Amino acid sequence: APEKPFIHLMNLKPLNDSYFVDIPKMLADELPAYIDNVNCAGGEDINELLAGLYSSCNDPCPHDEYLLVFGYQRGEKLKSDSMISCAGTDVSCADAFMHVLEKGPANGIHTIIWQDKFRGDITEDSMLSRFDLRIAFEMTADNLLSFIMEDNADSVDENTAVYYNALYDNQRFRVYQSP
Repeated sequence: APEKPFIHLMNLKPLNDSYFVDIPKMLADELPAYIDNVNCAGGEDINELLAGLYSSCNDPCPHDEYLLVFGYQRGEKLKSDSMISCAGTDVSCADAFMHVLEKGPANGIHTIIWQDKFRGDITEDSMLSRFDLRIAFEMTADNLLSFIMEDNADSVDENTAVYYNALYDNQRFRVYQSP
């Protein structure tokens, strides 16, 4: 096992009922040596994680780290103007998050975002342009064009998704199979 978890899970959309299983929480509970399940209530743990990742973006990490944001549409803290101290500088949470998205990959910090619905908040401040790899599930033709530059809405339905890679052509694949 690693010295400390290298996957940081922000489960902003936890399931709290007896019917559905909260898969992200279940994984974090089963693999605590690998997955840091960030407490999103109150936001203090989010502030601490953002500050640490922000600082790590200035130097290459000794090993890759992953930030998984599940339910970004509910991540108001990641979009807020509240200030946190990062590497001796006060920055807003939103700016710290954008810094991690922009500078992180070159230094071994990779971000994966899950958002249930394609909305304008993911395109603000060119956030979408920071992701060279995207997967689109069922969505409207306009959203599909904005999200993955795909003009054929018929290519995405309940059984088919589109894998977007900025360097290559879009690839269609059956959902629940690898692209």
